[in-house]
Amino acid sequence: MMAMLMAVPPAFRTRIVMIVPLLAVPLNLVLNWVLIFGHWGMPALGSAGSGCATAIVQWLTLFSFALYMLIARARISVSMGRGVRRQMAQPPSAAPERSSAMSH
Repeated sequence: MMAMLMAVPPAFRTRIVMIVPLLAVPLNLVLNWVLIFGHWGMPALGSAGSGCATAIVQWLTLFSFALYMLIARARISVSMGRGVRRQMAQPPSAAPERSSAMSH
């Protein structure tokens, strides 16, 4: 998720980086209330409910950023360095030869 948080602002899409966490906090609050104390027909899970609520909200945040990055109008171009592309384009060569001093 942090990688997505770092990838969106360089694309000048800072609003989504603000909106998603601002929506996640109240959702986490409601899910904590439901899962810790057992409201709306859910069992009271105590501190385990807090962990479940936080995990649910974190996954939803991740999916929100991923979905946004997939449907955003301006595609974020990701490229590898020129040297990496050049190395990947070359066929694999034989293992480097060892000198006789190193083979003993």
